[in-house]
Amino acid sequence: MAASEPITTAIHEQSDHNETSNELDDFSIKLNKAKNGENADKEEEYIVTQLNDHNTMNIIAKNIRETFIMKYPYLYSTQSPPHFVKLGGRKNSIDVRESRSGETIELKKVRKIKKDNPRNPLIMIPQFTQVNKGNLRDFYLREWYKKWLPKIKTSYNIQADIPDYQTWVKYDAGQGDKKNVTNFTKELQGNHKGKLSGIKNDFVEHLKQQIRKDPMKYRQMVFEDFQVYAKEALDKKDYWCLYNDIDGSICHMYNKVKYPDDLTREHFLLCDKNKNIYFKITHPSGLFRGAMICWKNGNGIRNIAFKCI
Repeated sequence: MAASEPITTAIHEQSDHNETSNELDDFSIKLNKAKNGENADKEEEYIVTQLNDHNTMNIIAKNIRETFIMKYPYLYSTQSPPHFVKLGGRKNSIDVRESRSGETIELKKVRKIKKDNPRNPLIMIPQFTQVNKGNLRDFYLREWYKKWLPKIKTSYNIQADIPDYQTWVKYDAGQGDKKNVTNFTKELQGNHKGKLSGIKNDFVEHLKQQIRKDPMKYRQMVFEDFQVYAKEALDKKDYWCLYNDIDGSICHMYNKVKYPDDLTREHFLLCDKNKNIYFKITHPSGLFRGAMICWKNGNGIRNIAFKCI
């Protein structure tokens, strides 16, 4: 079976799980739309409780349990059913592990998912991994710091000094606590939030011009970064589970997604139309869409990430 194809699909009408509707309604009310990370943690915790309840009516839990029981009938019995633990969180890129088999599950809520099986799980999510490292990102950081931070300081009359490069990278360019940013970024964030889109777009065009002068160099750079971080992310996940809502009606399960051995730098093409540094991936499998460097919230103030899409 191809790794990018669904292994099972559970589609139930809403009436199939009315027994748990009151409990689920109460759970949903507690979610804060502004806190996506916390919401995901809460949902994962809830799904794990349902996974460990052999009488569960939750669609997601039923589908995952059935997948493991069918694959490993010799591991489980009435006395020793599948047992799941939550591993998710900001510092862990794996959501759930089944204890006896040791296999892992990546949970992804996809609001617009349909009953028809998407050909692979990666095309339905914004990105399957993002990291604050890589050679292409380092190139982006160095150019922004050297050529654009002085422009920002002058243009916006920032009184605080520009920090040294390593301090700026550590506190402002990553995913650290926003309360621990440098004084320069704190002033920029407080007085000019949302006003850097124009200057950021000019910077991206500046980088694209440099990339066009030596396209093979940067195609190789993005290919090597993508190869490392995409493989690392995919190797950790044995199953992918896409669902439309925690109390919804659609759930698709997928086997491990394997990194294609024949992906090369020739499949990476700089996209001129994108407002970020975006390399479109043209591999015939259609498994991947692209690799991108971008700012969180797109505001050009803090948190620059390399994304595998």
